[in-house]
Amino acid sequence: MNRQEANREILNELSKAVEKYPQLRFHQLLYNMDVQVSVPKLDKNGHMAGMYFEDLHHEESEKTLERMSKDY
Repeated sequence: MNRQEANREILNELSKAVEKYPQLRFHQLLYNMDVQVSVPKLDKNGHMAGMYFEDLHHEESEKTLERMSKDY
C-alpha cells in the first residue's frame, strides 16, 4: 500500500465514524480512533500534570492506519 492509498483508507474510516457518531466533534473522532496520540505531561517532580497531543507530522500514513482503532 502506498501513502496515497493509506490516506484514502484513513479518510474512509473517518467518514464511516462521522456517519456513525454525528454528535461527536472532529477532534473527538480523531482521539477516539487513535489518530491523535496523547502523552502524559509531567511536572518537575514527575507527577502527572495533564496531557498533550504528540506531534505526528513525520509519521507515515501506513503506520497511522495500522494504529487506528477500527472498533469505534
